[in-house]
Amino acid sequence: MIRLTIFHVMTILVLIWPGQILAAELTMEQEFQHLKENFIELRDILALKKSRLETLELKVMQHDLLEEKIAQLERKIIRLEAKDKQCEILAEKVSQLDIVLEKQGQTSHQLQNGKNSIIMSRTCREVRDGDPSLTSGMYWIDPDGQGIGDGPIYVYCDMATGSTSVLHDSEGPMNVGHCTDPGCYSRAINYSASQRQIGALAELSKECHQSIQYDCNYAPLEFNGVTYSWWNDKEGNAKFFWTGSDSSVHTCQCGIDGNCIDPNAKCNCDATLPIPQVDSGVITDKEILPISRLNFGRTPLETSSGIHTLGRYECTGKVAIVGMPTSCEDLWRIGHSLSGLYLVLEGEIVKNVYCNFTKLPSDAGFQSLIGYAEVKPKPTYFGIPTSCANLKATGHTSSGLYSVMGTAKVESIFCDFTKLPSDASFQKWIGYNDVKSAAAYFYVQRSNAHFNQTKTPIPFDVEKLNAGGAFNLNSGKFTTPVKGKYFFTASGIPDFPASSSARQNMDIGLYKNGGLMGAAHQLMQIFMATSFRNQRTVRVLMNMDHWLPYFNQ
Repeated sequence: MIRLTIFHVMTILVLIWPGQILAAELTMEQEFQHLKENFIELRDILALKKSRLETLELKVMQHDLLEEKIAQLERKIIRLEAKDKQCEILAEKVSQLDIVLEKQGQTSHQLQNGKNSIIMSRTCREVRDGDPSLTSGMYWIDPDGQGIGDGPIYVYCDMATGSTSVLHDSEGPMNVGHCTDPGCYSRAINYSASQRQIGALAELSKECHQSIQYDCNYAPLEFNGVTYSWWNDKEGNAKFFWTGSDSSVHTCQCGIDGNCIDPNAKCNCDATLPIPQVDSGVITDKEILPISRLNFGRTPLETSSGIHTLGRYECTGKVAIVGMPTSCEDLWRIGHSLSGLYLVLEGEIVKNVYCNFTKLPSDAGFQSLIGYAEVKPKPTYFGIPTSCANLKATGHTSSGLYSVMGTAKVESIFCDFTKLPSDASFQKWIGYNDVKSAAAYFYVQRSNAHFNQTKTPIPFDVEKLNAGGAFNLNSGKFTTPVKGKYFFTASGIPDFPASSSARQNMDIGLYKNGGLMGAAHQLMQIFMATSFRNQRTVRVLMNMDHWLPYFNQ
């Protein structure tokens, strides 16, 4: 900007001659008037110059603003040109998608007309296994099961490897343009399959991965501890690693290999050098794939640039089921698709489960436990069982109370066959069982009704029953064969003489080895015959004598 400043310096020298004072005074007045007029004229000129200067300054400012607007327009033109190129790519992809949709409509119509005769494979590996002569190309598959869930998806099958690739709308190189803030460029990724179908494909496959590449020129992913670029997983969570499966750190493949252009950086692009760089890697954590959004930033300079290239979501291999199925998920992986009751093996226990194959293994309600059933080809234990483990080995499967042979007695235990023998609550001890090893009971009578001896075991002469032979008719004694509980009962009719008018009584007792265990008392003051009964239950040891003495007072 130019400023014009004018300074006028005037020096007036007045010489006065003595004879010409009046003339000089008139001349000075005229000169002063003349000078005054000149000053006014000069002031007006200065005011005009100042006005023109201010106008010039305003034009200079307007020129600067115009230059800034022109620069902005140039940047917008560059972005528009980049978007125009992207639009051309999108138009081409839309055209391709129209063709795909047309084919999909035709195939869906064919599937609807011939759904009873066409078997839809769930992965490209199954397609290849069904016909190894097929060539690589686009095929229809149905990962979540034919006739259930979402409709079939159109994928690329590599018949050399059996891999399945899910297409999306951002496969080609795409320029992120120029912007400053973190994530100021953001692009959602749209796949040609639903999230349910993608999840089912991951469950069926041994591994899934997705490649990503970023061509950069002074466009760091991270700078001075600030993250400017990231991607979002299938749940929308931000991720900052660009290869492998370690989501805990920001890194690229060169950071893992230790060969980044800047040894202090984790990615080539983080070197912030004004030369083209590339970071490329493969994300291998199938639990968080596929990538749902890409975000980039810090490309404000004209020399800054960033171009991303995202690969297809690709899955290979098959989850191997070794041995018998242990869950509904194993059955689903094998190929079962009809919901219902199934038997699966868990350790030594066979579980009865309900499998809802209209859901995915990760969905609630996919598997419901109905009960347990143990299946054995033949018993593995023979003999008298001594524990729940022995009962289990002989083939018992129903939980409940069981009698087993203890060390010296028969014991009652509770067996919980829904648990394993190693579990603490598999067997619970209840108590001892009162089990006799041999019969021991008798029933005897006297044919001669009268017996009048006191303190003497009553003999019997009629033996109705004597199982075990423990009762001696002659001695009137019963000798216990084994220890345990015994029940005794005796009955009779006392006969008091009519000649006696005195108060009389009768006692009859049950004795064990000479000791009284129980007694019946009868009191009579007049002549009368009245029956009596004596009963007793006792726990006794082996070889103990019991008898019934009669005495009268």
